[in-house]
Amino acid sequence: MDFERVEIDMATVSLLSQRFDELIDNNNYDTLEKLCEHLSKFNPKDSLVATQLYYIIGTGFSTIFSRRKDLYWFSEQISKAVLFFRKALHEASKIGSDYVKSESDGQTYSILELTSRIKTNLANYLSSQGRAFDAIPLYDDAIALSNPVAYLGKARHLIFLAKVLYDDGHKFYHRKEAYRLIEQVYERIDDFPTEIKKELLSDQTLNEFSEWFRKAYPNYKLNNLNTYKEKFNSRKQEQYLKWAAHNRLFINDLNDISVGELVYQDVLTLPSFCFQLNPILSPSEELVYHSHYDEMKNDYCYARYLLFSAKDIPNNVTHFSNSTFSHVDSLDFSITNLKSNHYRSSFRILYSLFDKLSFFIHRFFNVNDLKSDKDITFPKLFLINKNNKKIPHPHFKENKNYFFHALYFILKDMRKTNDDLELDYWFDPEAKKFEDIRNALEHRSLKLVDDFGFSLSQDSTYFEQCITEMKDKIIALNNDLEIINSKLTKQKKEKSVRKLINKKELIINEVNQIQSRLDEKIKLSSHNLVISIGDFEARLMQLMKLARNALMYLSLAIHFDERNKPNDGKTVLPINVPLK
Repeated sequence: MDFERVEIDMATVSLLSQRFDELIDNNNYDTLEKLCEHLSKFNPKDSLVATQLYYIIGTGFSTIFSRRKDLYWFSEQISKAVLFFRKALHEASKIGSDYVKSESDGQTYSILELTSRIKTNLANYLSSQGRAFDAIPLYDDAIALSNPVAYLGKARHLIFLAKVLYDDGHKFYHRKEAYRLIEQVYERIDDFPTEIKKELLSDQTLNEFSEWFRKAYPNYKLNNLNTYKEKFNSRKQEQYLKWAAHNRLFINDLNDISVGELVYQDVLTLPSFCFQLNPILSPSEELVYHSHYDEMKNDYCYARYLLFSAKDIPNNVTHFSNSTFSHVDSLDFSITNLKSNHYRSSFRILYSLFDKLSFFIHRFFNVNDLKSDKDITFPKLFLINKNNKKIPHPHFKENKNYFFHALYFILKDMRKTNDDLELDYWFDPEAKKFEDIRNALEHRSLKLVDDFGFSLSQDSTYFEQCITEMKDKIIALNNDLEIINSKLTKQKKEKSVRKLINKKELIINEVNQIQSRLDEKIKLSSHNLVISIGDFEARLMQLMKLARNALMYLSLAIHFDERNKPNDGKTVLPINVPLK
């Protein structure tokens, strides 16, 4: 059966949702999973139907993951839950109004309310992947839509985050924000539906936390993140730091809960860790991991500044750096100025950070032998091949470190990791993949094109019509060849045979000429990867946030590991790290 041709509407989705609830209530997870797989192949009637369908599929997979006790942290069910929640958000973004009435069931649906529920669920499951910093923006979006569940979801998330941080001062601010969110919900408790109200009042964990916080920090109101004022050296520095804070780009966990001037620092570094005395190590060798992490932070900060420096450069402004030759006008509105070059350099630096980070983990945690140094990349660190599928490396498979899990799932955001299922978690299914951009940038040809020019270049109606006509012509000529071949088998006269052969050769020559043109079209049209400057900016910002979060997860992974190390009785000392 061709499922893609089966169209479903909102009335059908409502019935399916009821069926999902029945299966969940009966703990029938095998049937639920089969139904999720089955429904993922159907064709939704419109974006409203697609949003609701993908949402219930994501909920189905997430329920299976959370209820079944035999699944690993990297099981496909959590991957698919995140995938379908993101697909649902993408479809919701296509709907142009806040409320939509369905023709099939007559109901009016609030797109904002539906979006807030999807974002809250997606945040919860990113949190379950260990992606502490990736989840917070989704909670914030749902909170902006007044979703009470998102308030408490973020509060629980911040309480967890405070437990895994190593800076006591930062722990306080995350707990304070969690307390504020809980209090805001309780102040409006009577505004919520009865079902949600009961759930909130019965949450003993949050009630106990609020009581503990008031006792532990009686003067909490005196400490405010947003009262600090930075002293700037220049107007440009002020603009840069404010831009970085607004976009949550500082390597600083406080930037996830504040954009105040106190967070204008990349303060997160390697936590304290102990080492055994080794008299043959030089001072610089003892500091090799700290200096490596510092190098990665430095690379990140430079890439961040390149993006800031380039974003306001007009597309048509030239610069003396590449004004030493006459540039080819390739008639496709491509941009080759300093803006384009800054963007390209920033992307290269950020993408390479993940392999550097992988090498750090490989060495620091002794994941592989030193002889594997040259083979360490982001995918090869975390994945091995088993039964023609890629699964987590044994070092990580049974590992309880949340932040290794987070890095693994960032890998799945960036690159294809499974040969059977293309579970790139794409932020936008219509956007070019990070890996494709990187390969074109390093090994082929990447063109950044003016947004308006890009829209014009995508209008290929004329060329598509010509291509269709040429393909139809080839089909017609091949039919003529079959007729000639049939006649040749029956024709006995030499003169007639010669005439048919000549005609056949002319047709073959014409077919070859047309096919040659089609082949050349394929060859030249695929020579460049073409992206609009606006799309590239969006992808670059996404990559930057992934890189920023990855560096922070690495720091927390080390802290988690150090905190959970058994005491083996060996003499160890903390490292004293000198600063410039």
